[in-house]
This record gives sequence, structure tokens and C-alpha cells, in this order.
Amino acid sequence: MQHLFEESNGATLLNSTLQANPSNPLIASAITWQNETDNDKYLRMKVVNIGNSTVTLSIDLSGLDSSLQSSGATKTILTSSDVMDENSFADPKKIAPVKTMLDKVCENMDVVLLPYSITSIDLLRL
Repeated sequence: MQHLFEESNGATLLNSTLQANPSNPLIASAITWQNETDNDKYLRMKVVNIGNSTVTLSIDLSGLDSSLQSSGATKTILTSSDVMDENSFADPKKIAPVKTMLDKVCENMDVVLLPYSITSIDLLRL
């Protein structure tokens, strides 16, 4: 989990609104940060789904679409089917982040959030 927050150091916290309902308990934040290795700039949204069901999150990026690249976007998920799972010396990668590329970056996107998960969405900015 700490890996998902390491770039937050020196980042700018953005004003964002999350419209959740009691049946979809979500917690979210949004930051902008710059990768020290290649100086690329990112918009990162971190969303925690503390519920026991999958949620499809609709993301509205009105006003930002022109500053985002359509390629280079990733989604990193940290989850387990059993909330009691933990890493150990015998199984150190039982729970590990899984990074995938996002197919389409646009002003309105839907992202699937697995139960009991932390999802980090990185969008490359121009």
C-alpha cells in the first residue's frame, strides 16, 4: 500500500468531489505530481472501495481533457478476496499491486473498483 502513496510527497492536492451512496462506500483523493525519473507530470486519483461489492466509478474530467495524453495512463489495484489475507515471509507477494494500462482516456471514463481495494489511476499530463 505504501507504494501507491510514495509519489504523494511534494504533490499538489486537488479539489475533487466524490458522489457516493451508502451502498457504495468509497473514499477518494486526487493529486498532481511529477515523476523525478523522467519529469513527466501526472494526475493521480486514489480510490478506496471499503465495500464488499464491485463498483463502477464514473469519472468526469471536464476541463482537463485537453491537458491529458490519451496514452500512458495506468490503473494499479491492491486487493484480495479475503480481508484477512496478509503477506508473510512464506508468501511475501500474497497481496501485491497489479498495474494495467487504461485503454481510453477521455473526459468521461468508467473505472471498475473491486471490493476491498485501493485503486490508483495515473493519467499522463501534457
